[in-house]
Amino acid sequence: WNSIKIAEHVREISFFDSLTAISMLHFQLKKVQWAVFETGLGGRLDSTNVLLPKFCVITPVDLDHQNILGKKIEEIAMEKGGIIKPGVPVYAYVENKNARSVIGQIAKKNNSPVQFFNPPRSGNYLEKNLAFARWMLEDYFQKPADNIDINVKGRLETLSLNPGIVFDSAHNMISINALSDWLNRQEGSWNIFINTMKERDLHKFIDALQKNNNAQIYLFPTEEPGYYSWNDVQDNPHIHHISKKNLVHIFADNSKSHLICGSMRIYPEVRTMLKEVSRLSTQRSIVG
Repeated sequence: WNSIKIAEHVREISFFDSLTAISMLHFQLKKVQWAVFETGLGGRLDSTNVLLPKFCVITPVDLDHQNILGKKIEEIAMEKGGIIKPGVPVYAYVENKNARSVIGQIAKKNNSPVQFFNPPRSGNYLEKNLAFARWMLEDYFQKPADNIDINVKGRLETLSLNPGIVFDSAHNMISINALSDWLNRQEGSWNIFINTMKERDLHKFIDALQKNNNAQIYLFPTEEPGYYSWNDVQDNPHIHHISKKNLVHIFADNSKSHLICGSMRIYPEVRTMLKEVSRLSTQRSIVG
């Protein structure tokens, strides 16, 4: 930051732009062999898009950030495909036919070789993502990929075994549907705690998750700005109210398993709550 804040126009750029510039400088100073940059939002107008990459990666395209990227899947795919550079290879995990068509057209216009990944039919989304990463790396480097750890923080992460607590950062329909499919293959009864930014349709998320008859759905209580409050959802019969104090006690109940989802922004709050859950569980063990 000390190196870039003296730039003439630094006060005119956003926090994300500044962070991107800092990361570029950091990687340069560290002389890294490979640097992986994820676009912040969209791609075409993203600050990371000033880079000329060795290859581009496009992950599943779905309706998300529609207030910025466009209402239709084709418009969003156009923004995502904006990272494609002339002659630079593209690896795309894009199953939607309309989105795939848009990506293909952009790649053709740029004379960029594009390969579309066809995921295996079985396995959860983490296993499919792993298969995509391995397929892509082995094709580009033309050698077997090193072992890739399927355990990713915030992605179907088991935070506790007793009580059973799982966190997943699913926050759009394609990821919520994948999470719902995973949940339907699990045994026992579940509590689901969800919250997300108001730009997303929480009611559609609830519709997808409530297909599991053994699940009780609650609004995860958070004071994050721009997130849902109980007043926003109280008319929905499929979601229930809970306070943070009661939430900790429910987490400590091992008669059910617990799933928290909807946003990575609530992940730190959940980790903090788990410390209190651990304390309560220890007290109950001592009393027992």
